[in-house]
Amino acid sequence: MDRISNRYQISGRHGKIAAILDSPVSTPLGFGIFAHCFSCTKDLKSIVKISRELAVRGYAVLRFDFAGLGNSEGVFSDTSFLDNLNDIRDVVTFMNSELEAPRFLVGHSLGGSAMLATAMEFQSVESVAVIAAPCNTGHLADTIYRLNPNVEEIGHGMVNTGTYQYLLKKEMVSVLRKFDLKKHLVENRKRLMVFHSPADLTLGMDHANFIVENSAGPACLIDLESANHLLTDDAHDCGYVASVLSAWLDRYLLPVSNPEGEI
Repeated sequence: MDRISNRYQISGRHGKIAAILDSPVSTPLGFGIFAHCFSCTKDLKSIVKISRELAVRGYAVLRFDFAGLGNSEGVFSDTSFLDNLNDIRDVVTFMNSELEAPRFLVGHSLGGSAMLATAMEFQSVESVAVIAAPCNTGHLADTIYRLNPNVEEIGHGMVNTGTYQYLLKKEMVSVLRKFDLKKHLVENRKRLMVFHSPADLTLGMDHANFIVENSAGPACLIDLESANHLLTDDAHDCGYVASVLSAWLDRYLLPVSNPEGEI
């Protein structure tokens, strides 16, 4: 199946949110949204590969940049996890009015946490998939402190996130420390799939186990074996995630083709 990609500018609280819709040429089987990790963008290779592969398999996926990152407007240092949640809400509002209501959400790392925190707000969403997601946002706050204590101790500081250096402010870290993700987990009744790798040096498997064990709805864990946190070491990892995810979506989002009991 062929695919096409279209760019959109979505109204957000900090200005325009840049987004790309990867979709099949034919009518999509369903629409979804993909949120990227902390300080990443919608153009991270693994996100692009997974989104495009899902499009080839029949699903339309809108991937977007959080405010202040990639091609979205805003100043990253003036945002927080709460702004990420608002960006997701604005993207859903756009899809409801301009495209089609999303039936599934996908999030990588902190983007996965953001999807878990907002999923229950959206009536159209039936399924949520997270990849290498932390079970609490305080983990990232601890990482930022380790990289540069000045962010909290004097209120700001430069932090190297692996690819770029960003100015981060204390307010961003304070929100991460205070946000109660578990509260949202135990209230989440959406169908959930959790992808995680025991070889992830950024987040241990205990995060994935906690998410699965504390979700109120049906949840399953998919072991990514040797994959790294960004799914960049082996191109097969992204294909595997997309194939498992699309099969899962096929099972629950598509109408039953045969009457019950028919062989």
